[in-house]
Amino acid sequence: MAVAGTASFARTYNDTCGMFAITLHKSIPAGAGPVPHLHLADTEFFMPTTPGDTVRMFAQADDTPLKTYPAGQMPAFNVPPVAKVGHLDVPYGRIAYSPPGIPHSWKAATNMTNFMALWLNGFVMIPSVNVPAMGSDYLQVLYETSAWGSPTDITSAMFNGPQFVTDALSRRAGLPPTPFDELVRLQKAIDAGDKCCGDLCA
Repeated sequence: MAVAGTASFARTYNDTCGMFAITLHKSIPAGAGPVPHLHLADTEFFMPTTPGDTVRMFAQADDTPLKTYPAGQMPAFNVPPVAKVGHLDVPYGRIAYSPPGIPHSWKAATNMTNFMALWLNGFVMIPSVNVPAMGSDYLQVLYETSAWGSPTDITSAMFNGPQFVTDALSRRAGLPPTPFDELVRLQKAIDAGDKCCGDLCA
């Protein structure tokens, strides 16, 4: 799931005693972003951190109830692909939210200066961000990323192919608004994880 630009871990699962992980992305050109994937256990939050930056989320369109995929189900591989994909633009100052089991992707809607992604708990992210290093065999990549709990589809078949990026512009994604209790849970995880990390995270 690595993307153009530079990405680094501000906190890893190991840093925070398993509470959360954070990646910081810098200098992401418009249109760049990861292929479709989902997290079997992690909740993910997305935050542009520079005024004028916007991240574009892609997920199932909002004209049908949002479907969650459990372990063992992979859209386009052993169950049908996501029939319709929509988009949701998230500007600076807003937070997007993707619950576990929701196929999604994101792209830079503008040339983004800084962008932050956070996961609760983030265990899978260290191996998963190195998807390009896994090669071009889509089944091998799918198997390896699935073993870590973040099935990744380098063909974009789960969203009916790479054209989902333009097809989705006529529809809104069905991602839910970020619930207040999830923000509370995130803040508590950050507080507990930073306390565990101590001087290393100062």
